[in-house]
Amino acid sequence: ESHLNLGLIAVALGDAEGAEAAYLTAMRLEPSFTPGYVNLADLYRQQGRDEEGEQVLRSGIQQVSANADLQHALGLLLVRQKRLDVALPYLRQAATLAPDQPRYAYVYALGLQGAGDVPQALQVLAQANARHPGNREILTALVSMHQAQGNAAQAQRYADELAQRYPQAAGGR
Repeated sequence: ESHLNLGLIAVALGDAEGAEAAYLTAMRLEPSFTPGYVNLADLYRQQGRDEEGEQVLRSGIQQVSANADLQHALGLLLVRQKRLDVALPYLRQAATLAPDQPRYAYVYALGLQGAGDVPQALQVLAQANARHPGNREILTALVSMHQAQGNAAQAQRYADELAQRYPQAAGGR
């Protein structure tokens, strides 16, 4: 953890080389410490080195396969590379491994929508909404997807819930 913190400080100071060295040390000292992999891959993303970031995340998944953060990070990297078909299993795995993280289900559902599987995306969102009632992103996605599918009654139901939970966003109605 101390090397991870040193890496974070180096990033804040603009020292990419120092950050990279600190993250690599953290990973070498504790190969199952997943924040080292995630932060190094993010550093590489900031530097336009996503190919290396992908290798880092895949290496982390080999060390700790049942880690939602690694699965999610790799899924996002693959989406950025426009490799949605390859990304979806990682996004699904992240959402499955961490049902307590509504963001993972939301991102997975958006990936499904992007792949053209709107019914499955709506199912994922409905399940996430049941686990995390009132999550703004999930409710907004439910409204949007139901509207796009012509499901006016369902869209209205979620819009009403959204307005009830976030009246300031609905103009105070």
